[in-house]
Amino acid sequence: MTATTEEEDQADDTGSCSHEDYLADSAQYYLVDAFAAMTVADELLRAAIAAELAMRVPHLEREQVKAAKAKHETWVALQEPERAIADHDVKIAAAESERATWQEQLEQGDVAARVEARRWVAEWDSELATLRQAKEFAEAQLLPYQDAHAKACAAFDDATSKLAGWKLNATPECAYVGAGRETRAYAFRFGRELRRVLSNPDDREHDVACAELRELCIAAMRAGYDITADLPDFTAIAFRAMTAEMADAATTPPDPVPSMTDVMALTKADFENSALQAASARNVADDRRGARPVPAPPQRSYMDVPRVRDLGIGR
Repeated sequence: MTATTEEEDQADDTGSCSHEDYLADSAQYYLVDAFAAMTVADELLRAAIAAELAMRVPHLEREQVKAAKAKHETWVALQEPERAIADHDVKIAAAESERATWQEQLEQGDVAARVEARRWVAEWDSELATLRQAKEFAEAQLLPYQDAHAKACAAFDDATSKLAGWKLNATPECAYVGAGRETRAYAFRFGRELRRVLSNPDDREHDVACAELRELCIAAMRAGYDITADLPDFTAIAFRAMTAEMADAATTPPDPVPSMTDVMALTKADFENSALQAASARNVADDRRGARPVPAPPQRSYMDVPRVRDLGIGR
């Protein structure tokens, strides 16, 4: 009886071990198949994202070519004003050299030479003022061209960086970063249907979707996600509202500094205006002209009472 019982126990142990091994093997096969399916799905999703980005690349290349053309056109338009300013610099340098020559004769020559030099120094001073005023006008005309060229350069740099990023993300290895997250295929990674149901309050599964979203938020917060970073900053909103009207003033280039000739002209106009106002004040008509003179009352003491004889009534 004892030997038979031991053999039965051994048979039972052998059978139980075989069943556990079967379950372990089945779970392993299942996990292998699941991971293989997930790998295939991930590869297909990456390929879909890359294909969607690759369809956008030709348009971005055309935008880059257009931006490069605009940059070149603004650069060509900028050359003529810059050459004009360079020509003014050459003329100003030559005029300053001539004036310096006559200034030396004014300080070292004889009487006749100094008289002649004084006349030429005054002439060259006038010429220098004219040339500098022309240069200031050319510099003021240059500002719009510089602004347009700077904007064209910024647009070209933006188009170039965007194209490079899209080309990089158009590879399956980098499909989940950068521009890949803006594709429609990437939206399927975390559940396209969940977003669709959440955006439709009339859907019959909207409550279930909200509950699922709540569970996802709780899981993300437990993992360390801070939702306050994504909430709107009321201080920043108020700052943007206050500075919205100042955006144009901040980006508009300042007015050119007035030249000495303009300052003198404004000062002269102010003096003339003041003289006209003073002259008009002196020519104001006296409203009392033509009125009958009123005799002043006689000087009397407060104790001197007028009598009837003083009034001409009686003697």
